[in-house]
Amino acid sequence: MISLNDYIVKNEFSDDAFVHFYIAARCATNSGFLLPLFEKDYPEIYEKEKLKFDYFFRNSFNIRKIISPNDTDEKIGDYISGRIKDIAEDYLINGRSSFEDTGTKLTDEMINDRHTCSEMYRIKNALSEN
Repeated sequence: MISLNDYIVKNEFSDDAFVHFYIAARCATNSGFLLPLFEKDYPEIYEKEKLKFDYFFRNSFNIRKIISPNDTDEKIGDYISGRIKDIAEDYLINGRSSFEDTGTKLTDEMINDRHTCSEMYRIKNALSEN
């Protein structure tokens, strides 16, 4: 799995809706994948990750609506859920390998994706404040 940052660099200046959909879905997956890690012991981080998940899921939904304008909201939601599931499975496969090698299920890619998505979310919030 290519890191999200490398994917963004590779597709820099792309106006392809599929590229933007993948980025938003990948960020939704990353935030959603990490939610159970924070829910019990880190409620403040959990709430922030949940807001990020909601934002990126909605963004995925809106982009998918552009790609497939005739699809129902239910069909779009199902498609996004399937795509998130696929990305999460990639995270799990990589996490298992990482656990065998390092003793942690979080890979450098997952952590780097979190930083990339967090930065995109931070910029979005900064722009909406101005």
